Amino acid sequence: MAVINKRIINKPDMNYGIWAENGNVEIPSSEKVELGWIAEKPLNEQMNWVQNRQDAMLQYINQHGIVEWDNVTEYPINAFVAREGVVYKALSQNVDKDPTLNTAIWTVAFADFSIVDTITKIKDEDGYVEHYVRKSAPVLNAVAKGVGYSGDDTDKGVKFDGNDNLYVTNGENRRYDFNGTYTNDNDVIRKSDLQAILEDYTRYKVGDLYVTTNQDNPNLILGYGAWERFGEGRALVGMSDVNNTAVPDWTKYVHSKYGSYEQTLTANQIPAHKHQYDDIYYSNYGGAVPVPNNKGSSGQTDGDNAGDTVSRMTGENATTNEGHNNVQPSVVVAIWRRVA
Repeated sequence: MAVINKRIINKPDMNYGIWAENGNVEIPSSEKVELGWIAEKPLNEQMNWVQNRQDAMLQYINQHGIVEWDNVTEYPINAFVAREGVVYKALSQNVDKDPTLNTAIWTVAFADFSIVDTITKIKDEDGYVEHYVRKSAPVLNAVAKGVGYSGDDTDKGVKFDGNDNLYVTNGENRRYDFNGTYTNDNDVIRKSDLQAILEDYTRYKVGDLYVTTNQDNPNLILGYGAWERFGEGRALVGMSDVNNTAVPDWTKYVHSKYGSYEQTLTANQIPAHKHQYDDIYYSNYGGAVPVPNNKGSSGQTDGDNAGDTVSRMTGENATTNEGHNNVQPSVVVAIWRRVA
């Protein structure tokens, strides 16, 4: 079994010239080329031609690297040829298809290395490209887009998370978050949002009242402050600085309390009034007689016109002395006072 030599072959010295370059060369017939050598003594001229052609082709490849396209060779798919200084790659098998004219069959194989000069200028020439960050003035004056911006350590820098939120990391922790939630200590807040928060914090100062139909502590709603219920079960009355007896003193001091839900009137609190009722006059002779004129009835007297006057009180009504409702039509809300 033959052993395949897998060693790396060094490039042979091609500087000895081409075999039979100046010797006798005879081109054999096409039939001889197809037949090849038989049991014969080859002509030295034809041997020179064979070796000359092979040697010349090797030297040509050594010099050019990639052979020039010609119109007689049949090129397989993925073949490489040179044409007018450009290397082309075959997209399909073809013959006599000029690469410069048949772009559906041939494609440019490699990028034009003339851009190296441009790249070098971009790298070395300060300000060569518009919006390029110059070495002398490293300020980007254009829109920059990307998944992140890092230095030599790719774990550190400015990056975007899966929700396109910007953040700054030191490689271990997110130091600054631009997520707009403001729930963590390292969340960066916008000026407009900070102003809104500060306005909320200063909207209700210590001592101010917060009136709401929500029963929860305002700290849970507003997010700041210490609060206590105020005026529980009582109506609010504005403080007065009017100095006369028509305005009661309890209205002149903050936190004064007055009034009750129900009130039982005393005798002095009842307005002056009269009660009409029937009475009976008793004379000295006994028996019931009509009340005389001087007692209030018309045209009737007793026998001796000397009857007795009897003072009477109306009877008390059956009552439990309950107080009457003193509350105006009302609706209940929660009133809180900020204490800290």
